[in-house]
Amino acid sequence: MATDNIEKILEKYFEGESTIAEENDLQTYFLSSNVAQHLTQYAPLFKFYDDEKFIERKHKLRPALQQRNIALLSIAASAVILISVGTFLFYNNETPKSTAYGTFETPEKAFEETQKALNLLSENVNVGVQSVQYINEFENSKNKIFKTN
Repeated sequence: MATDNIEKILEKYFEGESTIAEENDLQTYFLSSNVAQHLTQYAPLFKFYDDEKFIERKHKLRPALQQRNIALLSIAASAVILISVGTFLFYNNETPKSTAYGTFETPEKAFEETQKALNLLSENVNVGVQSVQYINEFENSKNKIFKTN
């Protein structure tokens, strides 16, 4: 094959514009023993491609097996979620003992319970008021020390 023709095909090859037939021509040319001196640098490339055809891969990918594993994992995850939700609903499905909150048999009992609740609230509010009094005392002491107008 003519060197000029090989150079043109080689240029098209590196630009990604060569056809399969032209690439086969390049491979047969560079695997032959009569390669032009200025083109010998490309011979190992095509020799590598030729050698790689015959190498058997040790680790073959099995996409069907991987897809099956993903499907099984998704089924298992769904089962775990369903069991978790079912368990939660089963154990937390207690109905309240008395659905009528705040009802009493007699008005006197209701009055007593209301007084207890208000006394508890008053005690807690009084604790808060005492804390505010301490803050007021601190403020007065600070004003005496720094004599602010």
